[in-house]
Amino acid sequence: MTGSLLVLGAMLLFLVGHETGRAQTGEQTLSRSEAVQIMRALNTAEADSIALSKHGLTMETVQEHRFVKQLDPQIGLSTRAGSDSALVKGHEVRLLLAQDQLHYTITIRSLGQSECPTIYMTNETGIMYTGVPASCEQH
Repeated sequence: MTGSLLVLGAMLLFLVGHETGRAQTGEQTLSRSEAVQIMRALNTAEADSIALSKHGLTMETVQEHRFVKQLDPQIGLSTRAGSDSALVKGHEVRLLLAQDQLHYTITIRSLGQSECPTIYMTNETGIMYTGVPASCEQH
């Protein structure tokens, strides 16, 4: 009986630890829908700025735009001062504004060590793309 309780207790501890570990890992994983939300918010803010003021916004200034501020707070973009990128859940969100300030590219890539990470990309057309590095095997 004591042996059975010991085994049951060990299994329970394993399951609780496993679930806790998964939740912590999940917090650092940017889902596809979160990446799309970020790209939509940034695209909409850039389009709004270009339509109203005839120039796009840098990563630092776009985060103050009302469309970006409406992002789910759990996504939490954090800009690096003076940088064209922000960090979110182990990913880099980079906004490259062209010299004419009418064209831009947004990329989201994992900063992790994954061999074939999904990369998200969009630009002023509003079309969103996903892909993997060309060096990854095709399945």
